[in-house]
This record gives sequence, C-alpha cells and structure tokens, in this order.
Amino acid sequence: PGGVVPTPISQVLGDEKDVVIWTPPADWFEEEENTSSSLDSDDLNVRVSDGIALSLGVGLAIADALTQHQVPALSNFSAICVAAELLAGVSLGSVQTASALLLGLLAYDVFWVFGSAKAVGENVM
Repeated sequence: PGGVVPTPISQVLGDEKDVVIWTPPADWFEEEENTSSSLDSDDLNVRVSDGIALSLGVGLAIADALTQHQVPALSNFSAICVAAELLAGVSLGSVQTASALLLGLLAYDVFWVFGSAKAVGENVM
C-alpha cells in the first residue's frame, strides 16, 4: 500500500487483514515494443486500506458539499490532505527547490490578496 492515508490504515489493520481485494488483469501489462514502462500489476493492487481511505475521502467531500463549504475546518482538512498526498508523491530533491516553490506560492498569494482588484476588477478576498 502507499499514500498518506492508506499506509497508516494498513499499519493499524495489520498484514493479515489488509488483503488485496482487486488485482488488474495481466493483459493490461503486455509489453509494447517501444515502451520502457516499469509498471507492474503489483503496483495497482487495491487493498482494504485503500477502500477505507477512499470511503473517508468521499465522506469528507460529501460533508463539505452538504455544508456548502461553510465549515472552514472541513475545507482546510481537505486541502491539507490533498497537499500531503501530493507532497508524498513528489520528491523536491533539495532545499533550494522547496524554497523556490514556497517563494512562488508567496508571490501568488500576495498577488491575489493585494493585486486582484487591479487584475479582475474586484478583490477576491
């Protein structure tokens, strides 16, 4: 299992309960002549922990939609989960790369807070 949510769920369940519930067909992985794919059928196994994580995510999204996005804690938690999952899947490589990305996000935020009125006619905040 992989990911930010399924991995801890898998650890709680233990190996004997976190079984594979679906494996993709073998014909999905027939090698073509000019491809260098390292994808294996084991990479796409669906486990019980993946199903639990999916259920939690869908439940959180439905709860956020039903409250019409008026509960900041739900929206913030959703954003944190998405950010954590994206960061888990991306290797930044160095502190300089991370710093450059953070500076870019700061500039983006400053623009939307202070410059949006000039850009789109009204302040988005």
